[in-house]
Amino acid sequence: MTAPRILSTRVGAGSPGRRRSFGLDTMQPANAATIEAEVLRILAAEAPHVLTIRPSTQPDRARPAGHRAVPAFVGGTPDLLLLFPGGQSLCLKIRTQAERLSHDHVAFGHLCRHRDIPYVVVRSVAEARRALGQVDQTL
Repeated sequence: MTAPRILSTRVGAGSPGRRRSFGLDTMQPANAATIEAEVLRILAAEAPHVLTIRPSTQPDRARPAGHRAVPAFVGGTPDLLLLFPGGQSLCLKIRTQAERLSHDHVAFGHLCRHRDIPYVVVRSVAEARRALGQVDQTL
């Protein structure tokens, strides 16, 4: 009697021989870009009164002509700087569960908190919504 053969199906082109586990591994965990996109969608739909600034940390060579990086904003800047009516602000740093903050991010967070500027690290859309709701009661 021979052992039964197990047929493996490929989940993606980069995973040869990986067995499908009833669809559980086909769900991809959210990455920081998808979390940020969803937060921006929520802000556009539910809080159009909030001014959203996305500081860029790209080097000068990757920028269009006429745009320069501000040296103070290169290391540790939040992904989103939100300005609310009435002078309130919120710095959001978006990371996934597996990502760690760099030393620059921790230092920038301490700098903001020392000046009473909220700096929040969020790891999901739900955490971002809670942080937004603490500043703006309409969310």
